[in-house]
Amino acid sequence: MAKIIYKFKIDVSDVQEIEMPFGSEVLKIDTQLGIEGSHKYPKDCLQMWCMCPVDSTKIKRTFVVVATGYEFDDKGLRYIDSVIFKASNLVYHVFEKI
Repeated sequence: MAKIIYKFKIDVSDVQEIEMPFGSEVLKIDTQLGIEGSHKYPKDCLQMWCMCPVDSTKIKRTFVVVATGYEFDDKGLRYIDSVIFKASNLVYHVFEKI
């Protein structure tokens, strides 16, 4: 099956839905500074790179971002990755609802 790698912006907020092709596999979450399309991100922002099937139907997947030191309920969550914001040394942990 043909695959393509796409990048998705993740907001540093509690819970969010991201639309992506069914069967997508998260490869990496990290910060990235720069410009995407016509929208400028003034600071580092979280980005998620996924390997996606080319001709797959899009679905919504739910992700949860938790900062270090904050309590949260991990029931129904699968750990994906942790990211250090280099400028501020803040660390965020990304989970997916399963």
